[in-house]
Amino acid sequence: MEEVKSAPITGDSIKPHKNLVVEVLPIVPDCPINEHSRIQVIDGVQVDRDDSIGFQVSQAEQCAQSCRMSMYPDGSRLPLLCRSAQFDRNNQKCSLFSDSINPNGFLEYQPNQHVIYMEKICIPDNVLPITCDDVFRRIPQHILLGHATDVISVSSEQECILECIKSKTMRSKTCHSILHYPDFPSLNCILNVHTRHTKQQYFIPELSFKVDYVEIAKCVTETAIGADSESIGVGSVLSEWSEWSTCDDETSTRSRQRHCNGCKEMIQFMPCFSNNKFDVALQQFILEQQNKEMLKESELSPQEDAANVQQVIKFPQNTATLSNSMVSNKSVEFFGPPQELAKQSEKQELPRKPIRAMSSF
Repeated sequence: MEEVKSAPITGDSIKPHKNLVVEVLPIVPDCPINEHSRIQVIDGVQVDRDDSIGFQVSQAEQCAQSCRMSMYPDGSRLPLLCRSAQFDRNNQKCSLFSDSINPNGFLEYQPNQHVIYMEKICIPDNVLPITCDDVFRRIPQHILLGHATDVISVSSEQECILECIKSKTMRSKTCHSILHYPDFPSLNCILNVHTRHTKQQYFIPELSFKVDYVEIAKCVTETAIGADSESIGVGSVLSEWSEWSTCDDETSTRSRQRHCNGCKEMIQFMPCFSNNKFDVALQQFILEQQNKEMLKESELSPQEDAANVQQVIKFPQNTATLSNSMVSNKSVEFFGPPQELAKQSEKQELPRKPIRAMSSF
């Protein structure tokens, strides 16, 4: 049988049609239009399932960037849209997931002091400019006891975070942290002017209800709320585009121009992530955690402020302690400190209800 040979593909055979409508899409549509992703970090937990995609990287920042762009470190596209990632300090493994942990997703998690968990959250550009790219710190099952600047009802933890960011203009108060109770249908978001740093003695574990403490990124309180800007949009005229420019450290964007006459859109922008923004913020966060651990081991004495300061109970760090602390995978204990360690703090009675009705100190 005679072999049929196909005609070679030449430049003329793939020349685009002059009247073909071209739509320029972002590389990674991880957020709705006019929104961009930020990173929320939990230090000390790991996703309780096998990773969807895993590979080796030398730093947590590389893992976070791969998830933000939904790309491998070599620049090739992932077969999924990444929503969360974790970096294991022991084996330098980066694991990517198409979902996020409870309550923002359906994945469960468990304590692991060697793992940094990172999750993408989408924030509108008119609420927070993309130049603000610091890390949001999240600590499960901890509260600021007796402190509530405002108590509102929200449909999700992300909405609670957005209300905190907008608090300066909407409520004339600068919100620095939030508490979110996902199991309560209303009055489930507490906005606070204080943080675990300004009110350390009131930062304690919560074992009665599922709750997340989230510390707002530092640049939020330093950045004015941006105004709505006119959308550049997507043109419908075929034209040649220039190469994307390098990432602008000041605006965290790159641009390209359209070479045509009479086009409606002559320039387009897309977000980019520079080493001078998010990477530096994440490195600073990791360094602060390491310094705190070193100071605690070398300087903190058992008698220091024992009468006034409630020490934060750590997650269990070994399998034996973890098995003793878990009643079931759906129990509150699974999301917080072990019961036996919690007994050491019985002198401070934990609330049986969320501190929704308590006023700010």
